[in-house]
Amino acid sequence: MTVRPELTRLAVLGWTLRRQHLAEGTSGDDVLSVIEDLLGLHATMTLSSYLQLHARTTGFVAAQLDSLLDEGRAARVGCMRRTLFIETAELVPLVLAATRSLSLRAVRYLEANGLTTEQYSSLAERIVSALTGRAMTVRQLTAAIGADQRLSPVVTVLCDESRLLRWRGRQGWRSGQPAYRRFDEVLPGAVPGARETPGAVRELVARYVARYGPVTESDITWWSGLRRVTVREAVDVSTSAGTLVPVTVQDLDGAFLVAATDLETAVAAPPPADEVSLLPVLDPYLQSHADRTRFAGPAHLPYVVDRGGNATSVVLAGGRVVGVWDHVREPTPEARLLFFEPPAGGLRRRVVRAAGELAAFLTGTELPVVECTHMEPLARSTGAFLSPLRHAR
Repeated sequence: MTVRPELTRLAVLGWTLRRQHLAEGTSGDDVLSVIEDLLGLHATMTLSSYLQLHARTTGFVAAQLDSLLDEGRAARVGCMRRTLFIETAELVPLVLAATRSLSLRAVRYLEANGLTTEQYSSLAERIVSALTGRAMTVRQLTAAIGADQRLSPVVTVLCDESRLLRWRGRQGWRSGQPAYRRFDEVLPGAVPGARETPGAVRELVARYVARYGPVTESDITWWSGLRRVTVREAVDVSTSAGTLVPVTVQDLDGAFLVAATDLETAVAAPPPADEVSLLPVLDPYLQSHADRTRFAGPAHLPYVVDRGGNATSVVLAGGRVVGVWDHVREPTPEARLLFFEPPAGGLRRRVVRAAGELAAFLTGTELPVVECTHMEPLARSTGAFLSPLRHAR
């Protein structure tokens, strides 16, 4: 009987922080490389992508990501879990091929939105033509082609078909209203459908395990959105080939996997307990795992993750979630903090300083940092994870 290597939870946290560019001394200098190392930025919430990079990249400014999107070196695409990610141009063909089965069923979706396939085809051609050489929002497209119908469903299907791309916010990086561009103009070298799906799934799973391992099959299924049988087939092929290795993690239940090439480096020193990071909503550090118990205790999880699995904005110390942060605008703009347990003086000072710096990045000005003592569990209100301390006191 083969004995599986056993990793300590603290060593796993230290290893994860280093791979995620969150440990001190591991901040990235190249934004594109950081995006690739994360296998993409979660991009459902526009601001979150910029904050993910702010936490991991030396001297990051929003224009760096905007330039990559403008130049076609990165793109916002729907892929894993049928949600939006910003991926490097090199990764776009892989993630689209691996997640092809998750694309919307166009006919049913269009019918639900009152459109026939004939209407869709006509509107789609007019939209693609109108976007030649430029970017427009849905409202601008509606005016440009003189449409009487609602164009949002048409644009959604065009994105699923890799004919359009969701670009960046038309009014800048803080804008939640995207403009759209033609896929073939932004990514002329990325041919949709060029890769076969089974091989792409195996490669995507292997990359995910290498970046986020040790992980379980449930973690892989959660992150990718693929069917469990599809994930198991990919895992079986890779474990049989010896490229993925089963391990156990102390104090955590489940059968875990790591990349065989990473097994030696996985046995690492634990992170310093006062190593601080402030992460945004849906940050990959938390969002890329189904089970978050390695990051937060059971009593604190209801304040970290909602019923839908959405992770809120958190304070990390030593790789563990020790609290929650928020930027609120009313009644007055301020940064808010809530610690789950009273922190030592040195840790509190580091977190308060980090919260002030983050508020300055978000707003361009210094804001007061206010410490709260009570918040409601995230399940109490739909969307509460987006602003966890909005009603805190």
